[in-house]
Amino acid sequence: MDGLKYTIPLTERKEKKIDPQMSLFEDYSDEKWIVKPGKRVKIMNWEKNKMEFFDQGVK
Repeated sequence: MDGLKYTIPLTERKEKKIDPQMSLFEDYSDEKWIVKPGKRVKIMNWEKNKMEFFDQGVK
């Protein structure tokens, strides 16, 4: 578990989005990085006998 973000490691994805724009004089393209958040970690609450998200009890 990633203790800073409370997610499963390596589930966060970064995608590069290129937005091409036509120009008469130069080639201009705008690059943006889109970050998709990772999956939240679930743990077992043995007192309630139920699965819960870890960040629910921390925050």
